[in-house]
Amino acid sequence: MVMIMVMIMVMITVTVMFMVMFMVMFMVMFMVIIMVIVMARVIVIYQIDIIE
Repeated sequence: MVMIMVMIMVMITVTVMFMVMFMVMFMVMFMVIIMVIVMARVIVIYQIDIIE
């Protein structure tokens, strides 16, 4: 009985840790994409300024 409880707790903990890791990776990817878009816009603005 105790072993079953421990196994269930371990499975829940692993699942939660996996979900947290997935969320963190998703947030990091989202931040990187936003940074790339911002950098591309800044470069385009600088190029327009140089052309003008």
